[in-house]
Amino acid sequence: MRYRFLLLLLVACVRADLSAQMRNFSASPFDRPSTPSVLRGQVIAKGVDVSRSFIVELVSCQQSGRGLQSALGSDGEFVFEGVEAGCHQLRVLTLEHHELVHREVLNVDRNSGEIVIDVQTEAVERPNSGFVSLRQLLKPPPGKARKAYEQAGRSDSRGQVEAAASGYSRAIELFPEYADAHQGLARAMEKLNRPAEAAAEWETAHRLGVESPDLYAGLALSLLQLNRRAEAEAAARQALSKDPSNAPAHYLLACSLVLQAKARVEALSHFAKAAGRVPKAWLMSARLRAQDGDVDGARRELGEYIKVCTAGERPSAQRWLNELPPHRSFAADSH
Repeated sequence: MRYRFLLLLLVACVRADLSAQMRNFSASPFDRPSTPSVLRGQVIAKGVDVSRSFIVELVSCQQSGRGLQSALGSDGEFVFEGVEAGCHQLRVLTLEHHELVHREVLNVDRNSGEIVIDVQTEAVERPNSGFVSLRQLLKPPPGKARKAYEQAGRSDSRGQVEAAASGYSRAIELFPEYADAHQGLARAMEKLNRPAEAAAEWETAHRLGVESPDLYAGLALSLLQLNRRAEAEAAARQALSKDPSNAPAHYLLACSLVLQAKARVEALSHFAKAAGRVPKAWLMSARLRAQDGDVDGARRELGEYIKVCTAGERPSAQRWLNELPPHRSFAADSH
């Protein structure tokens, strides 16, 4: 009887062991614990001591908030050990204020190679405040300069352009490397019809590290007003290389091409891309088409302009539309 009991107990243990093995064998590989991986990389930033300027953070795509953080070595190298395989966000943050300067999504596994991140020329986009230079993130303006800048912004929003210009100038006096203040002053100079000073401020902001589409578009406008048409064309093209949907840059590029009497077909293409947000593009395109003898095209685009222009502009546009010659068919032209 005792042997029978031992035999039954042995059979039960074997069955339980086999059952556990079968469960492990049949389980999906995604259900099994993943083998932790090691992620290595390097951060490069020309002219910046990266080890004293940045930290790197690794966050799972399923996680919110902070993740694993790594300091940088003297050459910008970093390493994360024990990383679970799968989707992760890799972020580069400034060391002092934890401002985000780079982010990318990657899939980590045992075959992940070394990652190299170059942040030397990046302009960082902040929600609701446009682009800011990396240099400004690493060396933020002191409190008094920031206060003067914020006061200038309030004056600007109230339409007090002279006061705004004075405030931006005060911020620059307190902190000459304040790229945002140089951009604010450039916009104020444009509103005051002082394009030479505006161009100088845009160029200063660029030297301080800002390479945003708005900076290049603003510079293009100033250069166009100064009749520096080829330089305006180059600046507008730079803006579009940063943001191909930038409507003011499309408009300014088209204007620079027209004023240089070249690439009329390309100019018409850029006017068309700008027209949804820059109504004057319809008017400029209509003029160009009328000069080329495309009366129907001019009529069509003048009609579009009349739909969206201000009440004060509408009468003159309507008169011009009425004065355009009637449509002539190709058959009539052939005689």
